[in-house]
Amino acid sequence: MADEDQVQNQEQTETPEPLSVNVASVEDVGTLKKKVTIEIPEQEVNKKLDQNFGELANSAQVPGFRVGRAPRRLVEKRFAKDVREQVRLTLMAEGIQQALEKADLKTIGEPDFDMEKVELPENGPMTFAFEVEVEPEFELPSLDGIEVTEKDVEVTDKDIDEQIENIRWRLAVLEDQPEDAKVEKGDHITADMSLEVGDLPPEVRHEIDLVARDQPIEGVPFDKLDEALAGAAVGETREAGPVTVSQEHANENWRGKEAKVRIGVKKISKWRLPEANDELAKKIGFGSVQDWRDTTRTQLEARKGQQVRRDLEDQVRSHLLANTKLDLPEGLIERQTDRALVRRVIELRQMGFPEVVIRGRIDELRTGARDRVVDDLKFSFIVDKIARQFEIEVTEGEVNSLIANIAASQGRRPERAREEMMRDGSYDSVFGVLRERKVLEKLLDNAKITKAEGQAKEQK
Repeated sequence: MADEDQVQNQEQTETPEPLSVNVASVEDVGTLKKKVTIEIPEQEVNKKLDQNFGELANSAQVPGFRVGRAPRRLVEKRFAKDVREQVRLTLMAEGIQQALEKADLKTIGEPDFDMEKVELPENGPMTFAFEVEVEPEFELPSLDGIEVTEKDVEVTDKDIDEQIENIRWRLAVLEDQPEDAKVEKGDHITADMSLEVGDLPPEVRHEIDLVARDQPIEGVPFDKLDEALAGAAVGETREAGPVTVSQEHANENWRGKEAKVRIGVKKISKWRLPEANDELAKKIGFGSVQDWRDTTRTQLEARKGQQVRRDLEDQVRSHLLANTKLDLPEGLIERQTDRALVRRVIELRQMGFPEVVIRGRIDELRTGARDRVVDDLKFSFIVDKIARQFEIEVTEGEVNSLIANIAASQGRRPERAREEMMRDGSYDSVFGVLRERKVLEKLLDNAKITKAEGQAKEQK
């Protein structure tokens, strides 16, 4: 009895033999697109039918018989349609897999064919064809001593002054000006406004906030608005325009018409910036102005160092793209372009662009999206090949470390960030990001880096 159980367990754990498939032909039907015609021999079809009917016979419910006790011929007659359909689907899936392995095709995406037109014959072999996109084959350029130029990373006093000025502006407060004040460029104004477009009724707004500089009003850009308001006093009304409304404006009735705006000044305010002294420095966490400046210099040097590194990586990327001849499957380009275009349209909507403006730019947006997609796809294949050549791998620990950094920057828990990435499909992209970083680091280690001032150094 023990021997019988052992034999039974061995039979259950044996790996089934792969399906025998004949690859009748592999044809080029486009750029990196193949049409594969396969033939599954009649004996393989019959074997699969016999296997499925045999499994079903052990559990089939047929009136007049106990479960699993009905004669095989009755089971075949009663369930023929369902079993044949299941076998048809199974043979298609297994046949495609075996054919791709046999033809040694490295595919991109899923096979393309009309499943409904594939028939399971009563007699003879099962034959059908499918199309599939394949990975490009290409040669890499020389990767040793890629020439790049390193920009100057010196931080000047002017850079520090600009950073301190930015902080002063963030801490600035608005102060109302006296009644006899005059509008100057950059002043904050509270005003009543009347926008006149063609012969349409004017658009009137009360107590609106404006800044004395060029800006759009109700989507209509007014140049030299600061000049029109310059010198105006409280209670005074100034006029700007006329300007011609764009044909892409959200309001169809305004398109192509002349517009002018009347602005009645009701209040003038100016921004008061705090002095950059020791008192302000201590208020924001520094010991003195000098401490503030020294810390700012250190931060800017680190930031510029990162910018220089990114610039070097961009130069390597550009070099590889320019010196690698590489075709791409058209279907892959179109699919990725469609996704990129959808993302860009969503971004523009979130930024407040009217639908008419987005629709008017759709061809331009698609062209831009396609150009970026082509470069990104090419670079992805190049990086993949370089990674294989240098045996560059990404570990699970490196992925977890990057996810932890991303989570920390967003104030979230790493495990929660990881779960969300697994759900939305972005987890795999982390591997790609890290692999690209490692490849670029490897190439820069062996690059010929020339300083911006002309001093060269070899990275070895």
